[in-house]
Order: sequence, then structure tokens, then C-alpha cells
Amino acid sequence: MTIYDFAIGQTSPETPPVEAVKRAALRAIDLEGAEMNRYPGANGHLGLRELMARRESEYEGVSVNPELIALMHGSMQAVTLAGQALMSAPGDLVITETYTFSGMIAAYSGIGLELVGIAVDADGMPSE
Repeated sequence: MTIYDFAIGQTSPETPPVEAVKRAALRAIDLEGAEMNRYPGANGHLGLRELMARRESEYEGVSVNPELIALMHGSMQAVTLAGQALMSAPGDLVITETYTFSGMIAAYSGIGLELVGIAVDADGMPSE
């Protein structure tokens, strides 16, 4: 029986194509070596943001501006920054599903947001 651990946001060590990642890393160093030694600005490396914008534009069929994409170090940074950006005052309420990402609970509690869990059914959260 194969066991899949969804407790943390981490792939199985056997999943990544290690040799392909090595080749890509060496190519990136050759192409972007100088850029890797500079701070990429507030939103992250422009080339990667342009690539992401192009991908999303193609997959989603909408125009995506790379200037509106910000790269994060991981999901926790994104979750925390979103909470901080949307919070008007400590104690603001955030409605989530009853069972939600434990990292979000810790991050939002840490910045002073109060989470309220709402039960969901097959159709999602109730509309009332």
C-alpha cells in the first residue's frame, strides 16, 4: 500500500527529476549568474514573473501583467502577507472552512486576526 503524506507541503523525494533539475540549475547559472547575485526587487526576478504571466495567460485565457505578480519564498509568506494586507485592525474576523490549513491558523493568529470556522457541505460554504 502506498502512503501519501499530505501533512506538509512537500513532495516525495522520489518525485523530482533530479538529473533534469541539475541540468536546469547549471543552465540557469550560466544564463543568470550575475542576476543571482543581485536583489531582484520587491516583486522578485522579472524573468520568472514574465514566464509565469505568459503561462497563466495561455492556460487561463486572460492577460496577466508580470508587474502584478509577486514571488514568495513559500506559501506561508504569501498567506501571512495576504492577511497583513487585508487586515484593517487587530481582531478582524477571517471566515474559513472549519478544517483549514494549520499554517494559516498560526500565521493569522500571530498577526492578530481572529478565525471563524464555517462548516461546509458538498456545495461549499452556506450562502446565508
